[in-house]
Amino acid sequence: DFNRAMLGAVDAIDPAVVILYAYWTYPRLETSPGREVAHGAAPFQLALERTLRALDDRQRKVCVIGGVPTLEYKMPYAYAIARRRGIDTGFIALTPADAHAQHHELDRYLGELRQRHAFTLVDPKEALCSGHACAIVTADGKSVYRDDNHLTVAGAHLVDGSREACFDGIG
Repeated sequence: DFNRAMLGAVDAIDPAVVILYAYWTYPRLETSPGREVAHGAAPFQLALERTLRALDDRQRKVCVIGGVPTLEYKMPYAYAIARRRGIDTGFIALTPADAHAQHHELDRYLGELRQRHAFTLVDPKEALCSGHACAIVTADGKSVYRDDNHLTVAGAHLVDGSREACFDGIG
């Protein structure tokens, strides 16, 4: 099991901080009722809860990175085609309201988890969706997304400031 292997690696490496990130809204990672198992929880919820509990036991600083908004179109392809055809590229970007709606259940669930486990929660939407639309390109024209849900290096740099909270209090 992947999570057990990672916990073994954490024990071996002994990092000052453990950062957990996944494509949390992947269709099979249910955070609402659906494929329920024990206690009405989805397998994803049980696995994440078990991992956090194990990290609590190891007294590690844990940082959970929330969800990156998923675009309806694949970047940078959609952007390049729109530019080539002279079409306004604004249709590619999500509004902050749409991005928050995408992650409403996840955000609620992670908030509930914070009540039971000590971890820092970083929300990339705060950095990516600070204006009237979520960023799809940087100020110097670099694509923020590699496809519809993975950030490029330039996109990752946009959320650098929010990720710094993961390292607060680390020597």
